[in-house]
This record gives sequence, structure tokens and C-alpha cells, in this order.
Amino acid sequence: MRIPIWSRRLVFVMAAAVAVITSSCSGGGLESGESLAQDPDVIVAASAESMAAVESVQFDLTHSGADVYLDSSKLLAVEELTGRSVVPDAAEAIATVNVGGSLSTEVALIAIDDDVWMSNPVTGEYGPLIPGVDVDPRQFFDPVNGWGPLLEQLSDREFVAVEDDLYHMKAVAPAGGIESVTAGLIKGEDIPVDFWVLPDSGLVRKIEFSFETGEGPSNWILELTEYNEDFTISPPINDG
Repeated sequence: MRIPIWSRRLVFVMAAAVAVITSSCSGGGLESGESLAQDPDVIVAASAESMAAVESVQFDLTHSGADVYLDSSKLLAVEELTGRSVVPDAAEAIATVNVGGSLSTEVALIAIDDDVWMSNPVTGEYGPLIPGVDVDPRQFFDPVNGWGPLLEQLSDREFVAVEDDLYHMKAVAPAGGIESVTAGLIKGEDIPVDFWVLPDSGLVRKIEFSFETGEGPSNWILELTEYNEDFTISPPINDG
């Protein structure tokens, strides 16, 4: 039996990409109603500052193309992952994984202080991370060690356009930058990225990127919503 990690199940929907962002989502930046200059360096600097001040966030990671695995034995191929983080000490996530290429199921991860739990993909019972899995859900949103270095080290920065009330940007993320904001799921060389930010604060709303593997391209979309909401993350409870 699967055990949910929060009472209100989060649904994996791409409609989140066009969700309405209200001014209360902003974690800092300019006076209300003002927008950042459409200058890539100005936007990235404001983004780095605003992201560093975030206290909580929901993250949704979707994948298509060549497989990327949750475990070193390449048994659990990641299809989607959604969760939320309370900076800096707690996070929870549900990963939809394909087991051995034949079974799609969910794996839950919870991290609080020094403890990280994982649900068994077959029984749903929580326990320590299984051998070969080294994923801490807090790494999916680390404003200081993850997003800070990623934004500061972006090269070839380019302002593209205003789209759906967001600033669309292009850049190249350094090797290790994407790894740091995907909890180590994605490793490799420098990766071109497209990302969209809130014009008044620079908070990142969405980032898209692809990279080549030996099996072909692997495509990813990471969406960040519900900034600074009041989330409660609790230790898991097993039935029986």
C-alpha cells in the first residue's frame, strides 16, 4: 500500500506552466508594479538575490527522452518528480519511476534535519534510502549552494522576450550547475538552458534544458511555484 506524504495530493500537470502568479509570490525585488530592466545581467543579478531569500517553494520536474535513473544500478528510471521544500531543513518529494522498464510506480522521499526516508517502490513502506540511491530532496531547492552558484555562473546570457507575463531568458549553465538543482540526477558538461522569471523580482518560474546521452537526448522541465507558502513537512508514518 502506498502512503501519501501530504494529505492534498499534488497532480503532475503541465498546466502549471501557465498558472497565474500573483504579486504575493514575489520574494523581493522592486516596488510593486515595477519591472526589471530587460537587460540580462540586471535580470540575473536580481534573480540571484531573490532566489537566495526564498523560504519555501514547490518544485515540479518532468522528463522525456533518454532515461535518467534515481539509483546507481539503473533500476528506477525517473519520469516525473514533484515536491516542496522548506529552506533549509526539510523537503518532501514524490518521484514517478519506471521499475526495470516494465512497471510504473511512485517513490516518496522525505528529508528533515539529518534524516532522509524513502518509500519502498513495491510495498510503500518507508525506511532508509535503498542501496545505490543518494538523493536528498532538499537539494532540489537549495537557494545558497544550488541556485546561487548556478545563476552567478551563467554564461552567454540573453534576454529573449516577454512571454505570458514572464521574462524569457537564454544562457549556458556550467557543468555541475544543473546537477546541483536536480539533486545529482543530471550530470555532465555545460548545458544551454531557457528560463523564465517574474519581471518584478527575477524569481525563476521555469527552466528547460536538454542534454545528450549515449541513448539520445534527455529533455527536462523544472517548474517552481508557490513561493514562500506555509508548508508543513512531517516524518513518515508506516501503517501497522
